[in-house]
Amino acid sequence: MSFVRTKGTIFYNKKLKKKDVAEICRHLVETNSFRGVARQTKHNKNTICAYVDLIAKHCEKFNDFLIKDVKLGVHEIDEMWNFVKKNKKKLSNATLRTMNRVMPTVT
Repeated sequence: MSFVRTKGTIFYNKKLKKKDVAEICRHLVETNSFRGVARQTKHNKNTICAYVDLIAKHCEKFNDFLIKDVKLGVHEIDEMWNFVKKNKKKLSNATLRTMNRVMPTVT
């Protein structure tokens, strides 16, 4: 029997490591485009979009990760969510509903 440390988290069954996701978040905080983040992190743009959607779906839990592991401040997290909100046309309706619970200004 083996134990998986990521079971029950948003990282479960995902290929990118925590440090790669943290790097993506740092670039998003700087309001880089998805394509720009893909170039800087050397990941496919579709991968970046998929992880942004995953992050947005789990935004309540992910805020803890951003504060504890990525060491972002509240203002930086707010900037990142605002960037995600600006790109909401790329997010599913279920994701937007989840984000509305965390950030009531998302419409």
